[in-house]
Amino acid sequence: MKILKVTLLSAVVAAFGFTAAQAALPAPTIGVVDKMSILQKLPVIEKLKKDVESHQGAFKAELAKYEKDFRAAEEKLQEDQKKLSQDELAKKYDAYQKRLVEVNKIIKDRKEKLEKPFVDAMTKVDTAIQEAVSKVAKEKGLNLVLYPMSVAYADSELNVTDEVAAIVKKTLPEIKIEAPKK
Repeated sequence: MKILKVTLLSAVVAAFGFTAAQAALPAPTIGVVDKMSILQKLPVIEKLKKDVESHQGAFKAELAKYEKDFRAAEEKLQEDQKKLSQDELAKKYDAYQKRLVEVNKIIKDRKEKLEKPFVDAMTKVDTAIQEAVSKVAKEKGLNLVLYPMSVAYADSELNVTDEVAAIVKKTLPEIKIEAPKK
């Protein structure tokens, strides 16, 4: 009998405790923001893409020059194979290999220098979007904002994408990507 009373009392306390915890949570006020849509419509993103393409064009031209130089060096080595001794040919081949390693290191370095400014710029865009989402959430009294990919269905009235995009356009009109230094 005593065990039954303790169990019953524990069940009642647990039920009331759980209900009290539920009552402490505010009712969810939800918004949905389509980040991909914002990124596709932002003028600053188009400018970033053009800047990156411009810098990539110079990088591709540099790569083409290296490639042309190495093809010529390979052809020269093949010609020298018939004329030079094994030792002389080995020295030229070693010099070719050293240059190839140097150029690969240069290319890797240039690639990293080319990518870093774009990554930094996109981080600024992402931060601006997050700040705009927070601002819209506060203005509308939202306590939960979701991306559409994590929602099976949402009424269009929950969509705050346009409001967020407008704020981002105002706060982030331009981002410059400097040409990478060689």
